[in-house]
Parts: sequence; structure tokens; C-alpha cells
Amino acid sequence: MDSAELVEVTSEAELRELIPEPVERAANKARPRLHELDRQWLAGDLPSRARIAQTLESPDESMENLERYYGPEYAKKLYA
Repeated sequence: MDSAELVEVTSEAELRELIPEPVERAANKARPRLHELDRQWLAGDLPSRARIAQTLESPDESMENLERYYGPEYAKKLYA
């Protein structure tokens, strides 16, 4: 099947033909609470990509540098 082809799935059996059952570890994965970014997303108040990067990936980097890096040019690099 071409990855660009859309397929309507109407049953679990059809889904399992496309995507197998997850491994037990993944199926049983649980978190005792939501991460703060999950809460913000659910509230419709998701922070900028720069803020997410600072929180999760680059806590020592300045927001100014991260905002510059993740500015409008960043999306152009992603989808070029």
C-alpha cells in the first residue's frame, strides 16, 4: 500500500491488518499523572516550540536563542 493512500478502517480486525498489536510493554505503559505540557495542550494553551525545547531539551539555552532558532525559518527547513 502506498503510504499516501488513505484507507478507511471500520473494525479492529481491519486496524490489526494495518498495524499489529503493540508489544506488551507498550500496551501496559502508564503514567501516574500528566506532564505539565500535556495539561497545557489539553487546555488549548500549548507553549511555543522554543519553550518546549527549553523545558525538555535545552534548559541551559536562552529563550532568545531558542526563539531565533525555532522562528519562521525553522518550518521552512522542516518542509523544504
